Amino acid sequence: MKIVVVGDFITKEQLGQAASELNYPEEKQIVALHWGWDDDIEAFQDRIHAMERNGPEGETPPAGLLEEIVDADMLLVHLCPVPRRVIEAATRLKLIGTCRAGLEHINLEAANARGIPVMHVVRNADSVADLALGLMLCELRNIARCHAAVRGGTWDKIAIGTTLRGQTVGLVGFGHIGRKVAERLKPFGARVLAYDPIVPREEMLSQGVSPKELPEIFEEADIVSLHARLAEDSQGLIGRDLLARLRPGAYFINTARAGLVDEAALIELLEARRISGAALDVFREEPLPADHPFLRLDNVTLTPHIGGTTDELVKSHLLLRDAINAYIASGRSDLIVN
Repeated sequence: MKIVVVGDFITKEQLGQAASELNYPEEKQIVALHWGWDDDIEAFQDRIHAMERNGPEGETPPAGLLEEIVDADMLLVHLCPVPRRVIEAATRLKLIGTCRAGLEHINLEAANARGIPVMHVVRNADSVADLALGLMLCELRNIARCHAAVRGGTWDKIAIGTTLRGQTVGLVGFGHIGRKVAERLKPFGARVLAYDPIVPREEMLSQGVSPKELPEIFEEADIVSLHARLAEDSQGLIGRDLLARLRPGAYFINTARAGLVDEAALIELLEARRISGAALDVFREEPLPADHPFLRLDNVTLTPHIGGTTDELVKSHLLLRDAINAYIASGRSDLIVN
């Protein structure tokens, strides 16, 4: 069995280790390649952001991948682009695995056409869920704004906030991360709504969550938090019409993907103070340019795309190993996305 691994800051050695520990009886030939990670971290991040916006087709795969993929049985990557030309060059590929949740770097349409399963791991579900909850509390209690005021010499205890108890939180997306956010909200006494066209209503109800349609989420929730996957059919999912349905005292949280949201419409909403505030970890342009409108607003909390940046990140190759081994044992996996 030939397994091609492509590393970056999740190194080819780490992915090679994961490949060597897969429970296949055949002898393994592991080919390790490297993509993109060098001394110019900023340029590497620009390439990642370009793929998140535009997909893998405009990016150059690492040297040797097109040749090595021809007779490979499996391809394991982290951020490496897997465009159509790579998938179509493969003659016996049985699985593509990526040790991250996002799939913008893999051409799923091409994989579907060839009948090749694509597996991801939600390595950072707890990390992102923690940040989402933290941002909710940050907005409700004006934590970041009070911090900035104190640092600026102002001691103002009139920054009245509110508690999570009794709030209605609407989750857009009820996958791995959305469910973990719901779990975290229950002890706070919040009412949780969720929209997810894939998850059965009965499953949401069994977890104490009220299933709703997307417009209902925006009309009823005090806090709307995004946890949907960015795909071709979800680009701009949260448009001007939905944002206009938010209640005057509502808060908007996005730790998912910037491409889900009409950013210009959100800025207008915040500038007009038609909602209480927003907390954002993802942006259409990263890093934010110095003249970006978000930086002028005092009713938004901004973090630099840190949702998945915890020590869980460095274990992601092992999570992928475990997911593939479970798939080998059972023949099925809810981490196969196509």
